[in-house]
Amino acid sequence: MKTYSSMAEILYAHAKEKGKKLFLIDDSGEYSYNDIWNATKNLAQIFKNEHLQVGDRVMVECTQNVEYLVSYFACNLNGYIFVPLEKGASENSVRRILKETESKIFVTWRSFDLSVKIIKYSLKNLITANLYEFEFKSGNDTAEILYTTGTTGKSKGIEILNINNIALAENIAYGTEMKEDNIEWIPLPFSHSHSLRCLYANLLRGSTVVISDGVLNIKQIME
Repeated sequence: MKTYSSMAEILYAHAKEKGKKLFLIDDSGEYSYNDIWNATKNLAQIFKNEHLQVGDRVMVECTQNVEYLVSYFACNLNGYIFVPLEKGASENSVRRILKETESKIFVTWRSFDLSVKIIKYSLKNLITANLYEFEFKSGNDTAEILYTTGTTGKSKGIEILNINNIALAENIAYGTEMKEDNIEWIPLPFSHSHSLRCLYANLLRGSTVVISDGVLNIKQIME
């Protein structure tokens, strides 16, 4: 079995081997492994144009859709550290986490008066193929900083390495006997660890993920 160094590398491998297979579904549509890989490369180039360096932090507000996850893969491809922010976080939380993580870019679709560069984009404009040059980063590089929920005190940022994410994905995939033809519905917030780990496990297996913002529209999801 091939050893991978990052989630972006796994995405690339599936795009090469089974590019037309369905990977992600949200309210806006259905997206293949090729679609997500091409969008990832295009967004990675947009980030690179902002003169970011490997190891720089990019904070991304959770929108519970495919755009949010493409932001993660683009960060992972370029070696930037992904800092997920919970959906609808207060401006105080936004400012605190930006300061603590020293994020260079904030990806959000809301309006804020901040000194940091704000980026917003449309996924439909990113799906075309491009010639972006890339190399996958080390498994020992930090992939993300996940903030705890803060139920017993002030929330804290936890650094997660690429190899940690791959090991956790393998644990879930093998422990639950995931199959390549699985379709998993994940209604949990993608700013939290459990939903991200489930996504990574499905990516590892090359299966399909359905994204929704909670469980209110169960009938629609099942259809």
